[in-house]
Amino acid sequence: MKLYTLPLLALLFTACSEKESLVSSSTHIANLDCNSLYNGFLTEDKSIIKPIIDSICQHYQPVITSTDNLGHQKNTDAIVKELNEKCAGLKIELMCYACLESLPVQSSFIVTIDSNNVQIERHFSLFVPEGKVMYMNN
Repeated sequence: MKLYTLPLLALLFTACSEKESLVSSSTHIANLDCNSLYNGFLTEDKSIIKPIIDSICQHYQPVITSTDNLGHQKNTDAIVKELNEKCAGLKIELMCYACLESLPVQSSFIVTIDSNNVQIERHFSLFVPEGKVMYMNN
């Protein structure tokens, strides 16, 4: 019985620390300026969008797994989920993860904005560097 206790405790602590890091990342997005982000996408002003998106990405460190050698699949999903939950005027969709061939590779997103009952689509992409935080392209 003692042989199973140590691995079980290690698993428990690992699971807790991963959950804590995800919760702390979500907390940083709580202060998200959705109005500026909305206006930035509406007017296609990257000088507004990029600092906000980059600031969010700073809170998501890569976690490399056997199925994600770049370590950002879960981070990307969490960012999309948080933006959709926090910013009611925006609908963010992941088009593809690490699919755009560049150095480093990029993930592609579609943003749908409701402007006076007219649906406007915008696109943006994030660089997905191996072992580093994601960031928005210029």
